[in-house]
Amino acid sequence: MNNNEEKSGPNPRVVRAVWGVVALVAVGCVWVVWDAYQTQVERNEAGIFDGKAPEAAFRPAEEHPDHKLDAPLGEISLGLKSNLKAVETTVPDRPHNPNEVRSRTIGDEFKRRRSFTISTDANGIRIPDGKAGQNRSYIGQKKGFRVVAMGASESFGWGVPYEESYPAHLERLLGVEVVNASAPAGISSGMVRWAKKYLADLEPDLVIYSLRPPYPEADPVGMFAKSMKELAALAGNAPLVVVLPALSTFDLQMPDIANAYEGAADPVAADVAAVTAAMNPVPVIGLTRAFRAGQAAYTGAKAGEVIVTMQTVTGQQRLVTPQGETVASAVAPEVPKRSPFFGVPPSVIAKEILAEFESRPSMREPLFFDGGHPDADGYRLMAEVIAGVVKERGLVP
Repeated sequence: MNNNEEKSGPNPRVVRAVWGVVALVAVGCVWVVWDAYQTQVERNEAGIFDGKAPEAAFRPAEEHPDHKLDAPLGEISLGLKSNLKAVETTVPDRPHNPNEVRSRTIGDEFKRRRSFTISTDANGIRIPDGKAGQNRSYIGQKKGFRVVAMGASESFGWGVPYEESYPAHLERLLGVEVVNASAPAGISSGMVRWAKKYLADLEPDLVIYSLRPPYPEADPVGMFAKSMKELAALAGNAPLVVVLPALSTFDLQMPDIANAYEGAADPVAADVAAVTAAMNPVPVIGLTRAFRAGQAAYTGAKAGEVIVTMQTVTGQQRLVTPQGETVASAVAPEVPKRSPFFGVPPSVIAKEILAEFESRPSMREPLFFDGGHPDADGYRLMAEVIAGVVKERGLVP
């Protein structure tokens, strides 16, 4: 072979150029995917949350796998950015299991979605959209009797506009100012930490706290009562009222409550009784009984809607209409007992039941929209029951 003859094979310059193009394409694809993800996040919950300081809640499991209760979520601890102005938030509009919403975005499996807007004041407290963007603050602005409504998403009004939230309804029913100092995904120990720093600045005349005990814990009522007694002390001269939010017939907390009151004929009633005894003399309002009565008497169905509740009988989950007709049934998932706040909560609702909701947009549970949070009618009922109790006890002028 002639030593001067060039060796056969690919040109190194061409190879490098080809790999350069491949790398650019790969980086471009990653950027497109990441940009799409970020856009979706901006459109959903992550667009409203501020992650600078620990206080009232914890991050989703994929962001904070050990579920430490002091994981950061919000600057003023209620978890929301300050001075939000009618930020649109999209959430599932049907019952669902925890594994369907493992992040702050909702997946393509949710065809049924609802959107609502959130506005906040200078301290991250929810306010009407019409008052947004003006750097408003409740602090130092008290003009009359003031109720401070604290709690998690049910107290916040998750899923509905401000005007349809329970604090807004309560304000109209009582004729006094109601401040919505509630934290989406809040927990009681975190809300107490928030109260230590900020509650006195709001100058409450009455504090209404709405959340349920942490049932996976070994002593859920004891832990809850400890937090509530701390909150009562922080409220000073303002009386405290404790509200146990209503449970949907699809509620993911039901297995934990059943485990906490194993053997009780009515675990929900047993829970209300246990919390009432532990909190005495603080008034405790259990809302589930009123909601079950409201569901039984519900007349708000629109033309073409299929109204159902879920009944679990001998291991079968059934979707039942007010007339007693079973429109779907499936074997109930086996729900194991789990350790406190660790791991992904188990699936509670059979996938066949969820498929029925996806395939039938006109099907819904009365007074709830997603198997956990009240809808507009539910929040109004919540306010009516609470208003009746606080008036009866003479806690408002």
